[in-house]
Amino acid sequence: MNSYFNYQLLYWGQLANNCQLSAWQRQIIELDQEMNTPWTESTWSGLDKSPRHYQLFLMVHKEDFRLGGLALFEVDQFEGLAHLLKIVIAKRLRGQGLGRSFFADTCLFLASKAFNKGYLEVDCENHAAISLYKNMGWRVHRIARKFYQNGHDAYIMLHSNIKVFDKGLD
Repeated sequence: MNSYFNYQLLYWGQLANNCQLSAWQRQIIELDQEMNTPWTESTWSGLDKSPRHYQLFLMVHKEDFRLGGLALFEVDQFEGLAHLLKIVIAKRLRGQGLGRSFFADTCLFLASKAFNKGYLEVDCENHAAISLYKNMGWRVHRIARKFYQNGHDAYIMLHSNIKVFDKGLD
């Protein structure tokens, strides 16, 4: 069983300063393929060219530097708003509480940078994620019909004070 303490949180700024994001790109794309709605390689590559602002977080094993999770937010500094675009935990690590701890850490980091409000979309059939978000204080705002390419509906969920997250580590 993996412990969250075996992983370190890297964020976009660290990646830009310490190594090239492209060094992680293959692992990011491979991990994203484990989702029901993965992005294309060109979508990932296009983030660098976008006028929007993003925060990318990677959960990386401290010893073998294997990618265990990622979270990508679009952020609006003027509104103090963070939009979760994607969070993925490697299949091999799911069900161990790592996702909750990782997500809480990313939100706490964003809150430390004055991003105190958040929103996200989640597939209405993704009961595990919905339960996680609700347990962390997110609330369903509305349903977006046929939001995903596969025709699934999405819950639009909001959180008005993301700095209050409890990491839930015992």
